[in-house]
Amino acid sequence: MEKYFLPKNIFVSRHAAIRYLERIVHIPASSRKVYTARLFLTYILGNRALEVKSTRQDQSAFRLELVFRGVIVVYEPAKKYIYTIFPDDREREEKLELVMNIPADFAVSQELRAALSRKTRDKLFKEKWPVVGRRGESLILEVKEHKIEADLMKKRLNLPKKKRKGGAGGPAGNDARDQGTTRGLSPVPENSAAIVFY
Repeated sequence: MEKYFLPKNIFVSRHAAIRYLERIVHIPASSRKVYTARLFLTYILGNRALEVKSTRQDQSAFRLELVFRGVIVVYEPAKKYIYTIFPDDREREEKLELVMNIPADFAVSQELRAALSRKTRDKLFKEKWPVVGRRGESLILEVKEHKIEADLMKKRLNLPKKKRKGGAGGPAGNDARDQGTTRGLSPVPENSAAIVFY
């Protein structure tokens, strides 16, 4: 089966995140959930080889339909842009759930290590944990009775910091990286999320 390798720095449209929430994981697409899903999908799909289902060329662009864990991703290589996501009717069992395996190369802060029980620490890198939020370039995971912050840029696990009033950690914040204005990123299409992982 032909494979296509998605780069690390892909753009995920707001529309794709909404369709993922509503049609794949079946939860309401609130602004906060969409904000979280865009980063989650960027992280999960970027830097990964996906099965090619089909290709199509219209008047405006060349696009691929790619298959991964029970979903079909419509991707435009020229813009590194995921336009939409919908269920793969061929796959009835597996689906791309809103959960995350913590990679083995993530460091654990001393504060978090002290807060977790030994039993939870032993399971930390072995189980999948629900993704319940986002703060900037970090995903918030629900680990037993704790919420922990998985910083995808620094590859580090922390206890979430207290929110600052008017900060940039939520969907209404001025998250410059979502607008493609820092670290040499070019402006990106409207309603897209641009996150670069190193």
